[in-house]
Amino acid sequence: MFSYDGSKRPTVKEIRNHPWMQTPCDMKQVRENILADLAEKETANTAASSREDVASRGDNMLDLIR
Repeated sequence: MFSYDGSKRPTVKEIRNHPWMQTPCDMKQVRENILADLAEKETANTAASSREDVASRGDNMLDLIR
């Protein structure tokens, strides 16, 4: 599909007939899965950065907070 030489590129019909293009795809489910993965990574990153902040404050700051 990405060849610079146009004679080597497949036609639209050939692309549509490729087995990968014949597999059913539920775009709504794909979108939900992507958003769930992003939310999970965001939560993990937030938790990790919170732990880093606490660790960088030192014992004296932790005593003040408690």
